[in-house]
Amino acid sequence: KSVEDVLKHVPQDGLVAKDDLVRICGQNGIGRQLASKLISELLGDERLFEYHIPRITVRPKIMLSRVSLVLPANLTFEACIQNSHGYYIAPSKSAEVKKEL
Repeated sequence: KSVEDVLKHVPQDGLVAKDDLVRICGQNGIGRQLASKLISELLGDERLFEYHIPRITVRPKIMLSRVSLVLPANLTFEACIQNSHGYYIAPSKSAEVKKEL
């Protein structure tokens, strides 16, 4: 198993929860420890980017994306929308600016 086997489960655009990615990897024959190691390698190579998104009353949700994103400073996990594939779409700063206009 390689980093490519993990990367194929990360959406081209949008976010995936790190715990969901590890679970998906497990369902596809990559053990939890190996998946975590491969994710760390992808983060170190800047092929994945990590975001800690605050949640109410619990620790932040760790989300991953293929591209570096600029997320709104006041973003909470509850504001993220989950699509039919289980991936998350976070409101962008540009969407916020358009809303204000």
